[in-house]
Amino acid sequence: MSTSFESDFQEVSDAALWHQILEKEHGWEKAYDHLIHKRYGAVLKHAKASVEFKFGVELEWRGVCNEVFLSLYGKKEDWKNLRSWDSTRPMAGWLWVLTRNLCYRIARKEYARQKSITSNTGEELEHLHAVSGKNRTETQFDEIIAFDHFLSMLKDPCERILRLKYFGGFTDAEIGKKLNITREWANQKRRSCLGALAKILEDQGIDSQSFYIP
Repeated sequence: MSTSFESDFQEVSDAALWHQILEKEHGWEKAYDHLIHKRYGAVLKHAKASVEFKFGVELEWRGVCNEVFLSLYGKKEDWKNLRSWDSTRPMAGWLWVLTRNLCYRIARKEYARQKSITSNTGEELEHLHAVSGKNRTETQFDEIIAFDHFLSMLKDPCERILRLKYFGGFTDAEIGKKLNITREWANQKRRSCLGALAKILEDQGIDSQSFYIP
């Protein structure tokens, strides 16, 4: 059951909550908890899941949340990273990229810790490091969230296949291994799923040819 104080947050904008947190005004801890866990918890969990798909590991949720807090709070406790958010832009895309990159770092450490790493892992991690550092424009951040929204409207296995491909960076061969099918069949299925996604977009009045896919 939410308190009246927490209920008040529902009517407060992201920018106003951000200001309350940055200035450490009364109740800033609860404002942070509401913003990160209640309003954007799903965004953080999806970023976490996209990395888990790629690495095949399960990241501890509390550890991810702690990393997000420490990254935003900064070593000098000055909310340095938090201040980098442009309040004129949607927060969801910014948080998604921040959390995904932190999860990459956590997953890489977990892989390095394990003794059962294959000889190819080093090359794979170098590839993932390059992917996690990939620059995107602010407009693309918004479009990533839109892409995620329409993916959630697909049925399995299409949703999973396209998430593996476009958020996890999986090749058709890797997708095939995940689904226990051949690379050729994975390629054909992925193309079919893109067709299903295009139909959803067209039904929403969106030109599928110009729609951004990350």
